[in-house]
Amino acid sequence: MTFTKSAKYLTLLFFLLSIAAACSFDPGGLSPVIPELCGNGTMDPGESCDGTDLGGATCQAQGFLGGTLSCAASCLFDTSACEVPPDCGDGLIDQGEECDGSNLGGNTCELIGMGTGTLICNDLCRLDVSGCSTPACGNGILDENETCDDGDADDCSGTCNATCSGLANRCGDGIVRCDEECEAGILQGRDCTSFGYITPDGLACTDCAIDVSGCHTDCGNGLMDTGEACDDGNTNDANGTDDFCSPLCTTQSWECAGAWPGYMNPVNTDETWATFTSTVINGSDTGYAEGAAGSTITIAGHYEYDAQASGCATCRVQLYWGFFAGDPPASDSDPNAGFQHCLDYAQNTPSNDYSFTLNLPTQPGTYYLRWARSWEYSCNYNTDSSDMGRSLAVICVY
Repeated sequence: MTFTKSAKYLTLLFFLLSIAAACSFDPGGLSPVIPELCGNGTMDPGESCDGTDLGGATCQAQGFLGGTLSCAASCLFDTSACEVPPDCGDGLIDQGEECDGSNLGGNTCELIGMGTGTLICNDLCRLDVSGCSTPACGNGILDENETCDDGDADDCSGTCNATCSGLANRCGDGIVRCDEECEAGILQGRDCTSFGYITPDGLACTDCAIDVSGCHTDCGNGLMDTGEACDDGNTNDANGTDDFCSPLCTTQSWECAGAWPGYMNPVNTDETWATFTSTVINGSDTGYAEGAAGSTITIAGHYEYDAQASGCATCRVQLYWGFFAGDPPASDSDPNAGFQHCLDYAQNTPSNDYSFTLNLPTQPGTYYLRWARSWEYSCNYNTDSSDMGRSLAVICVY
């Protein structure tokens, strides 16, 4: 019995000496030798720590289970608040231990919610989950409850969708996603009118792309149908040379090219016995003007009429003004084209100023303001079309 107690005392002594192994003792007793710089808050050579400077040390690094490591006044570690490990390694899960050796307490990666793999116990009798693999769509592993897993969580590529529950996107699966514009029978609420056509029927989906080949319209029949902004009788691409309306009749695309855009300047050389000067058209006295289709503009100027030189000094004279299509072709059949204003009894005032309003043609294009005369009993607007030699000004109708 005495031998057993002595053995216990020796064991306790060795344990205390092992904890104090880092301490230095002075020759006169058991008081630790305090380094000269201890207390300056910085861990210097010969010190385990100094104040709050522990050099990154922890209770676990000192072999304890946990707790709070601190620094004593001697600049040695104070482990009094550290948790002393229990009998880790005896195969029994004691208080404070999660496991012991191969004894995992029945736990597995699955049971603790860490997926699949191998759960082990480390040297501090703590569970080590480094060998577990958490289930995740896109990890390339067919985990429980997954239908597929192609290594990425993307609906648009590979063979598996973003939730690992089925196939990735493919045309024909009835779901409009990724770069698809549509699926068969799924047009996202659109019809032909969504793409500028007049009639809604005919829109289709071909290879998950919008197909307008079946759409149709009355554009090009020369009539302003419901929903059309213009209709010049064709569906050619508008180019400002021979076409003034978009192929879908949705926009008038004619634009004026600027002053004297390459057309023949207005000249008045046909009749020397009638002269027209100071012509102002839509506010411009340059001989060139612009105006919106169908709008009302003012025309003004001065004329001189020589009855004797005309060849019929006693005739009743009418003077006419109107718009005639130039180059590029517009249309002289426009309801506002042709002679639209007449001055009767012009011989009574052979030298006079004039001013009146006219409506511009409704079809965009280039038109010349021309004049004509007749010897009738009244104004007759069916007089022959005036030629280029009786032009007073040119106007771009947009």
